[in-house]
Parts: sequence; structure tokens; C-alpha cells
Amino acid sequence: MDRPWNGGRRAAQGQVAHAACGFVQRARLGEDGKMRQRHAWHRPDPRCGRRPLLAQAGVSVVLFPVTRRELVDIFGEDRLATLPATAFPPFTADTEGARLLQTVGVPTGTLYLREPDGNDGRLPLLQDVVDSGDFEDAPKDADGWPVIGWLLNAHLALDPRSGKVYAFDADEETVQELHTDVSSLIQVSLRFQRLLEEFTFSDDPDSDDPDSDDPDSDDADEEAEFERLEGEVERIRQETSSIDPLPFQDDETVWSVVGEEIAAGQRFTGSSPGGRSTRHYTPCPSDCETCGGVSG
Repeated sequence: MDRPWNGGRRAAQGQVAHAACGFVQRARLGEDGKMRQRHAWHRPDPRCGRRPLLAQAGVSVVLFPVTRRELVDIFGEDRLATLPATAFPPFTADTEGARLLQTVGVPTGTLYLREPDGNDGRLPLLQDVVDSGDFEDAPKDADGWPVIGWLLNAHLALDPRSGKVYAFDADEETVQELHTDVSSLIQVSLRFQRLLEEFTFSDDPDSDDPDSDDPDSDDADEEAEFERLEGEVERIRQETSSIDPLPFQDDETVWSVVGEEIAAGQRFTGSSPGGRSTRHYTPCPSDCETCGGVSG
């Protein structure tokens, strides 16, 4: 039976508090002598720059309880992308964010992980893909961060010190704090990709309904269906923001733009239920940065 970890007065009661943001997490010492979390997620203030005490003590602390099994159950093994430990700089490979990208991965389709270099097997550093001097708000040490992925026009870089994920858009010369940690990146990618693959417009364009030829009825049905789709996108925004406000902190973040595109009927592939509803399907333009129009 697990015993409370007795690393301090609060810890002896099974709790460790983060004074800077009021975070409380329970931890216990297992029979093997290793500390275990009772809960796999927490809700610290993302603006707080200090690491929770449990993280300092070596206990895994993440915002969202993402697991490999959950992703496999939804997408299958062949739809998940991971990064090997050898792709990360030595000082980054053992961080929580890097471990999640190694062991859990992300679903492919909307977010793309960066391919390690074919020669040395390493991820590029930010200084290899952009000039951080062009970004007014770029953190001073950003040049040494590994670039882990690509979303819309933005390079995604992992800050190994804070665990945050930043989006660098070289065309706009803007930088955004996009996620408080990698679990948040995986969660938003999971939610949007699942919506794209499972959302079904309720009315069948091949239906024998005698009212199906009524233009006014069709317009009303179509509007209702897109309102339902928009509601699903909004639910993802709200539920994510209640834990991590960064991905949808304003209308300019890359995830906000992706959400708007999905709500407009874009990004559905032809093989998905939403994509097969061709009467409601709005294909991506041929110059789409993400799919090159393939999803159309």
C-alpha cells in the first residue's frame, strides 16, 4: 500500500503546494521507493515562471492527462508521430516535454512534427531556421531551442527550461507563447484532429426526403449544421482555455486560425464523414500551406 511522501510538512500530508500560483498536487511514495502522482494533471497559472515543487522533485507534472493508449484507441498506431530521444539536444532529452513527444506522440494531419536531420539525427535549433533577431519579443535564449514541429506558417519550438511551446512565424515575424506545456499541444491537436475525422453532418445529401429539393430548407439545414460544427470548435476552445489559456489567448494564435478554418468547413479530408458530405464540404484552396489542396 502506498504511503504519503514525507518530503516536508505539506508533503507529509500527501500534498505539495506551489506558492506562486496556488497549485496543489498529491504525491505518494510507492513500494518501489519512487514517488507517484495521484493525479496526472493540474491547473497552475501559466503566467507563473516557477516550476511546481513536484516537478523540481522529479515527479511528472503535466496539464492534461494525455496517454499513448488514448491516442492509439482513437487514431491507431500508424497515425501517430513521435520523436526519438536522440533527436533532442542532450540537455533537453530528459525534460517532460521531450519525453511526451518520445512516448505519447501526436496525431498526424493538422500538426506536423519536425523530421530529424538525415545526417546527425538531430532536430534543428531555432537559430537554424529563423533569425531570432527579427522577432521583437523573442526570448533571449530561444536560439538554442529545438524546433519540434510545424503548424500553419509557424515553427514550433520547445523551451526546455519552462516547458512552454512557442510559435515563430517567419513571414509575419511574430512569436507567440502557444502552450504552457507539451501535454497541452498534444491535447489540442488530439481534439481538433478527432473532430475533423468524426464530425458528421446530420443530413444526408443523398436523402430521399421530399423537402430536400427546397432551397430554403437546404439553406436552413446547412446553417444549422455549421452552427453545430462551430459549437464543437468553441467547446474545444473553452475547455482548453479553462486549463491552459495560451492556445486560444486571442484570435491571432495559430490554433485560433485553425479553429476558424474548421468551423468554416475546411480541413476535412474526402475520406472523413464530414468530407464525404460534399454538399457541405468546403475544400482547402489549392495553395493551402498545410495540405496543398489535397484535402479538397
